[in-house]
Amino acid sequence: MVVAYDAAGNESEPSDEFVQSTATADSSDINPPTIPSGVNASIVTETTITLAWSASIDDTATTGYRILRDGIEIATSTVTSYNDTGLSPETQYRYRISAYDGAGNESALSDEIVLSTTNSINSDTSPPEAPTGLIAANVTSTTIALTWSESSDDTATTGYRVYRDDVEVATAAMTDYTDTGLSPATQYQYQVTAHDEAGNESDRSDALSVSTTVVMAGDCGTQTGSVVAIPFKFVTPTNVGKYLTLAATSTLVEYNNHTYTDAPNIDWSMRYKAYKYGNGGGAVSAWRLDTVPTNGTLYEGTRALSSNDTVSDPDDLFYAPNSDFTGGDSFTYCAADATGTSNVATVTLQVADPAGYPMPVGIPDPGFGIDESAPADPAAWPAAESAGYYYIDSDHPGCSDGSDYGYPDTPRCSFPESGATIDAGGKVVLAPSTLPYALRNSSWHQINFNGQPGATSWLVGDETGPDKPRITIHPDRGSESTQLRLTGGHMRISGVIFDGVLPRHMGGGVNNVVLRHSEVKNNPSTNRGGTSVSLSTDGSDVLAFNVYAHDNGIVEADGLAEERDIHAFVGTNQAGYWMLDNRCDENAGDCVQLGNNNSTSDVYIGRLVAHSEGENCIDIKDFNRVVVSESSCWDLRPVVYGNSGGNAQNFYVNDEGVQQNHVYFLNNRSWDTGGSNYAASNVGGSVYFIGNISFASPAADGLNFGNGNGSRYAYFNTLSGSEIGMYLYGSGSALDRYIAANIIDGATLYQARLRSATSVINTLDYNFYTDPVGEFASGGSTPTVHSGLSAFQNATGFSQNSAEGIDARFENAGIYDFRLSSG
Repeated sequence: MVVAYDAAGNESEPSDEFVQSTATADSSDINPPTIPSGVNASIVTETTITLAWSASIDDTATTGYRILRDGIEIATSTVTSYNDTGLSPETQYRYRISAYDGAGNESALSDEIVLSTTNSINSDTSPPEAPTGLIAANVTSTTIALTWSESSDDTATTGYRVYRDDVEVATAAMTDYTDTGLSPATQYQYQVTAHDEAGNESDRSDALSVSTTVVMAGDCGTQTGSVVAIPFKFVTPTNVGKYLTLAATSTLVEYNNHTYTDAPNIDWSMRYKAYKYGNGGGAVSAWRLDTVPTNGTLYEGTRALSSNDTVSDPDDLFYAPNSDFTGGDSFTYCAADATGTSNVATVTLQVADPAGYPMPVGIPDPGFGIDESAPADPAAWPAAESAGYYYIDSDHPGCSDGSDYGYPDTPRCSFPESGATIDAGGKVVLAPSTLPYALRNSSWHQINFNGQPGATSWLVGDETGPDKPRITIHPDRGSESTQLRLTGGHMRISGVIFDGVLPRHMGGGVNNVVLRHSEVKNNPSTNRGGTSVSLSTDGSDVLAFNVYAHDNGIVEADGLAEERDIHAFVGTNQAGYWMLDNRCDENAGDCVQLGNNNSTSDVYIGRLVAHSEGENCIDIKDFNRVVVSESSCWDLRPVVYGNSGGNAQNFYVNDEGVQQNHVYFLNNRSWDTGGSNYAASNVGGSVYFIGNISFASPAADGLNFGNGNGSRYAYFNTLSGSEIGMYLYGSGSALDRYIAANIIDGATLYQARLRSATSVINTLDYNFYTDPVGEFASGGSTPTVHSGLSAFQNATGFSQNSAEGIDARFENAGIYDFRLSSG
């Protein structure tokens, strides 16, 4: 019916009624599609079943399918497949399918198919990767604490099995395990496997051999073994922390020559402590503090130590003097190996006023970089920023990179962007933080220092404590290093850790550059040749002061796969370069190398403490006017890499390059090397060895004057416990050789060995030999051996005023106290 209405809303009466029926979509289609056939499961997992079937036929067109699970319709599909998700593992399901067309006709249901979801465990047949990085994190006389890197798996690694000497001894849910109840002074071999929930077990990790320590008494005391703890003296300025180390000798140490092969696992045999890169053990099995400093705090890592504490890693010690303390401090320690416990050795600590900082013998005060402090905080701090002054603290809850500089109340979070400039008299303050300060994802990141005389530019962290701010590579750099490129002069960097980052000064010829109270480690450079601390090439007035450089240039966890030649400190044409109170260990190359044809140089290396380098300790190639004073080097081993490598020479003047003139080695200590303690092969110029000591080097020369025509002088040296006391080469055109007033003590093969032309030796006399009838040798590769000094005098004409069988009246040679007693 229909009605009409007008604008006023008046409505008419309804019209007459009209009746009509609607038609069907296709009233002629009454036939359903055929029943779906071939129903199957194309994919079955623990929570999913994917069904597929053959298409149904219809006289018009099949428009869809209904899927029934366990008799209940769960879905429709317009295609011949369906993915049923959200199911339960290990559960049975029944499926039937019907087809329908556009007229609504529906087929009968398909035959029922019964399917079960899987168990994820049973479907996993791939084992996890073998664990890597297995190390002994802590070792005692009865326990070994192991850690390793997490293994990956296509599902999930659920645990680890620990094998000791090929027998499974434990399972671990995490990546660590402490094996207990072991026997003291015993070697064990460990391997670890990973397993997943399905029970798949990985291959075993590389084997790790570890020896438990000797049982040490509750206190250090009377020496019971042949192990000897070494005394040290360290110097640091007031309010400045100092990186320390301990050392000891042991009759269990072995000396083998090593040649590079394709296998990186060089067998280093037994060294005084286990070398990190390669195979081999550590003879010294335990370190214990007898006393601790009274005017400061001694740390291992960031853990404060107390009297009678054991030390896990003697290279990880740090001394923080009390605030404003100046004066003497000390602590004592002992060591142990399988033969027993050592003597008690003293570590002397001199905390000195920087205004009168004591210089080693023969080294002048630089007059810059030591008695200096960072610029005062600007007046706007802590509440507002000040242009040219950065304050960065990634741990601060309110830190933000919204401002350029930051300030203590609202610091920046991240390191200054590459290209940032530090103005004259300005500074960047890096607060100690649990989060490192990462550089950009690039091979380099540059900071410009615009310092001027009297207005130096600074990057400063924490100079006092061990928990210094850490500058690192970007996380995406992987195993590649990043250079922190530094430009400009009159710059200071103090109190930071460069971890995987190479600090490199880019200013050739730029003057007055200082790096101090800092650590440089883990530079993973894979380039052959380079340096970890690179300061002011061709510049003058350069200072590296109280810097600890270690573990640089070695990228293989299991050894030296190839020569990296990455040195810690390198002199490159600097005029006036001071290296004072630095430490080195386990770098791939030399601790210090001086090269590059520098004929106008003044280099001063004082109180260096270095060990376990990949090549040499100090290698002087092309520098003149060099003083090396009051330094200690030990634990080097020769390694041959094709045409290169390391000769394990602790204090060495090389035969490469120009004449090295006026090089002085004064009052140094050298021990435990497989090469030479003191050696010179200078091609010209003059080299002096005066007042040095060597000991505990049964496979080395005390003094070696090798090839090269330069003049060499050796006076007042004490050479104890070497294979050969003095090994002297010569050639017809060589310049002067003066060797006099030295003490040769306990040489195991020859007291002195002359080789090649001896006419170049001006003086070999007034030397003192403690052995009553030691052997001497002269001649070429097959020398004539002379039994006793008299036979040597008669055969060669040398040493007419020397004496053998003398009592040198050392204070205590047994613990390497070679001071001459006055009584």
